[in-house]
Amino acid sequence: MKFISVPESQQSLSDPTFLDQIISAHNINFWILCFFGGLCILSYLQFSWDKYCAIRQRWRISESTLLLTAILGGALGAKIGQKAFRHKTTKEPFRTSLQRIFFWNFALYAIALRPQGKVAVTSIALAFFNGMQ
Repeated sequence: MKFISVPESQQSLSDPTFLDQIISAHNINFWILCFFGGLCILSYLQFSWDKYCAIRQRWRISESTLLLTAILGGALGAKIGQKAFRHKTTKEPFRTSLQRIFFWNFALYAIALRPQGKVAVTSIALAFFNGMQ
């Protein structure tokens, strides 16, 4: 069995040339949508699990964790989960906070998908990966 050798400079995610190749080879919008989509799915699943635990009187997910996932970009999934499971729909100030976060998330999506936003997202990703070393 033969293994394909990868040049040493391309083996690390923190290598800027490696990230540049990924970004230029694939549309950055795809990666942005994957990030936000993943957070939306995570947020939806958190609401599902929290409702399940609430019914069975088990240990639950804290409201701050639910809101944090929404703030980071998963507000759409949180709102869908809130409606689908009829969970935390009347609890204040959670309901109002989630509604505000939902509108701010759409502004975040719009900024991230604009050309200037792509540059900002790319520089943040590079700084993050360089900080991991």
